Amino acid sequence: MNKILVATTHRCGSTALYNIVRFCLLRSNKGVYSSWYGFYDEKRGPLDTHVVKIHNFDNRFLGWADMVLTAKRDLRDIMGSLKRFSLARGRDFNFDDELRRCVYYYNAWDQYSDYEFIYEDFFNNPIGIIDEIAKTIGVAVSANDVHADLRRITEHPRGFGLCTQHLLTHPSHVGSMKPGCYAEHLTAEEVSGIYKYGKI
Repeated sequence: MNKILVATTHRCGSTALYNIVRFCLLRSNKGVYSSWYGFYDEKRGPLDTHVVKIHNFDNRFLGWADMVLTAKRDLRDIMGSLKRFSLARGRDFNFDDELRRCVYYYNAWDQYSDYEFIYEDFFNNPIGIIDEIAKTIGVAVSANDVHADLRRITEHPRGFGLCTQHLLTHPSHVGSMKPGCYAEHLTAEEVSGIYKYGKI
C-alpha cells in the first residue's frame, strides 16, 4: 500500500492539492481511501493508496507516510483567507495566534516535503501543476480531466457531500482565490504585522 500525506498549513491550497491527488489516483483506476487525519482508519482496505490530509505537525503521520506533499502561498493571502473563512463560519479569530500557528505548521512540514505545491503557480497554470503532481505520485492521467473534477467540487460542493472526511470541502471554503486578494480582508496594521515573517 502506498501512503501519501498532504501536510501543510491552513488556507494555502492544501484542499485543492489533496483533491488533485485523489482524482489523479481515481482516474488512474487506483483503489483509494482518503481521509482527514482525525478520521483516518489505517485498517480500511484493501486498497492501493491511502491519502491523508493534516495541518497539525504529528510525528506519527510523518513516520507513516511514504511521500509528503506540502503547499506554499503568500502569507498575506493565507491570513486574509483564514480571517474570511473563520468569520464566515462564526468562529473567533485571533490574528496573532493564527499567524504564529500558520508559520509554525508551514515550517514544521516544509523540511520533509517531497513535492511543494505553489498556490500562485497553480492559479496561473493549473494544467501544468496537475501534470507535475500526477508524475510525482507516479500515475499517468489527463490533467484536463482532473482539473474538470476539481472545478466540479469547487463550484458545486452541495452535489458532492459537504465536509465529508473524503472531500473536505464546504460552501464557505472557497472565496476570492486570486493572488493578492488579502487587501479585501486584512487591515493595514494586520498586513504590516505579517511582514516580520516575510512570505511563506
